[in-house]
Amino acid sequence: MPRYQVLRVVLLLCVVVVFAASTLISYQRHVETAQLLTVTQKGGGWAASELAFELLRFTHMLETVGAGRGTADELALRFDLLWSRIEVLQEGSETSEVREVPGAVALLDELQATLTLIEPSVLSLKPGEAAVADPLVDRLRPFEARVRAFNVDSYNGPEALERIRRVFELNWLVSVSITGLVLSGTLLILMLIRESSRSRHQSLHDELTGLPNRKFINQQLKSAARDASRNGTLLGVHVIDLNNFKEINDTLGHSYGDQLLQQVAQRLCGSIGPNDTVARLGGDEFLVIQERITQADDCTRLSKTLCGRIGHEMVLSGSRVYPSASLGVSIYPVDADDVSQVQINADLAMYRAKRDGGVSYRRFEPEMNDSLQRANTLARELKTAIQGDELSLHYQPVVAFDSGKIVSVEALLRWHNPQYGYVSPVEVVAIAEQYGLALELNEWVIKQACLQYQYWVSLGLETVCVAVNISPSMYVLHDLAASLTRLLRETGMPPERLIVEVTEDTTMRDIESSPDTLHNLKTLGVQIALDDFGTGYSSLNHLKRLPVDKLKIDRSFIQDLNITPKDPRIIRSIVNLAESLDLQVIAEGIEFVQNVDDLIAEGCLLGQGYLFSKAVDSERIVEMLSAQGQGIPLFQLGADERIVQRI
Repeated sequence: MPRYQVLRVVLLLCVVVVFAASTLISYQRHVETAQLLTVTQKGGGWAASELAFELLRFTHMLETVGAGRGTADELALRFDLLWSRIEVLQEGSETSEVREVPGAVALLDELQATLTLIEPSVLSLKPGEAAVADPLVDRLRPFEARVRAFNVDSYNGPEALERIRRVFELNWLVSVSITGLVLSGTLLILMLIRESSRSRHQSLHDELTGLPNRKFINQQLKSAARDASRNGTLLGVHVIDLNNFKEINDTLGHSYGDQLLQQVAQRLCGSIGPNDTVARLGGDEFLVIQERITQADDCTRLSKTLCGRIGHEMVLSGSRVYPSASLGVSIYPVDADDVSQVQINADLAMYRAKRDGGVSYRRFEPEMNDSLQRANTLARELKTAIQGDELSLHYQPVVAFDSGKIVSVEALLRWHNPQYGYVSPVEVVAIAEQYGLALELNEWVIKQACLQYQYWVSLGLETVCVAVNISPSMYVLHDLAASLTRLLRETGMPPERLIVEVTEDTTMRDIESSPDTLHNLKTLGVQIALDDFGTGYSSLNHLKRLPVDKLKIDRSFIQDLNITPKDPRIIRSIVNLAESLDLQVIAEGIEFVQNVDDLIAEGCLLGQGYLFSKAVDSERIVEMLSAQGQGIPLFQLGADERIVQRI
């Protein structure tokens, strides 16, 4: 994290701490103030005033009963209430501060002692006995002034004034803390607003180039389309993809790639009009929105300008490079009345430009959409086909040259679509990868292959290993080991009878994690084959780190053996490499007997191809395995130099 961001975070945390501390202090001060006021007003002060009132009521009741106008019960009630006021003041924490008034304790003790002495007379007093009541009244009269003074002192005396002073001090502190609370809260809000604005800008702009990103451009496209519809103008969408950008990153380094992207962004911004917008969609892909145009030729001219400007020489840290780009353009509302579809059309045109040579621009044409419609339809129906088991697996045998026996079979996907007919496995896998169906498709294939193996076992056949191919997305994006663990458990498939085939290029997509991924598979007990070997770019060091069991030589090298003069050196190198790593070698695409002779001469003893058998359904494999179990050789070299299939 950059230093300025660290400082900003620390400052924000400090503000939050001040905010919290101010809040806590304010709360504590308010609580203390409330408690003090409660003690002063509702506790001691109230009790002192009630004592004065009850003393007056009691003496008045004595006089009333002595005159014959009251009852003994009323006098007893007033006497009990007076006693209770004295007890409240003598005990309890709420009246402790009132007892600190000078003379308070002595007064309460004397009054209590007097009440104790007169209690028998009070309780035995009968209405009309003025001779008994008057002396009692006279005995209590001196206390009235003292109790009244005590009551006044409890509110206005030095101790009461000290409590009031403390209340004002606490209120002042509360005001200070509230001020701090307001200031810190205001600062916090301002910082949050600033951070929110900064975060919003970062969320809508590319950090490297400063251009609007995909999220921003999606909003801008909708707004621009509304303006074009309202004004009766056209809107051009240009999608630009740099050519050979990966090679620049790989050969010169990512810092050079970053410089290239920054310079391309500058050139694009310098080539557009004041109403246009440049955005970076991600990676090496850019987009230009061309607004307020009146004819399609305006888009064509801008496309030509953009391609030309990008193609000029660039100097990246002293190295000269000559970038190029493929550009596709589509126009709203000419090509589509939905701006999202216009962007898709521009993408299609860009890919067509790249296929045409990669240094050109193309305007969208309606037939380009046919491939998109096919892909969308197949993707939608592929999901249904997976869920409804409408796909099927065929199996191609792998044969040992010396014995002619099948040692394993490779499961190959087959799909006959109701609308498009037979769909090649390559296209099926590509659609699954593009539309997020790779996990479902791979798991379906693995599960069906495992169940098929279990079916062969139930027939008592001489079983062989079953190989399944793993697509790049399944390998890189999903937890392949977890899926295999679950599927092996569900089907009861012996792990050692399952071969997982991964292409060499797939393992190179994530060089650092590939060894770990394959090691996780090895812990399950499955075998691992490196498919299409020789067509990728893996190094010997990378290969040594991969826990594979088999190498499958790509069919292109076998086809090279059919060319005169033939050159078996690559096959010889692969076989020698495999031997040094203790790996089995399997040759793919064998079509002629001479291929077998050449492979045996180079030390390769296993292979598959049309010479032995094309991929066949499960019933045909059952026939082959049944014959093999009876000791009938399936494949052997005949005298006429052909592979003879016995069944």
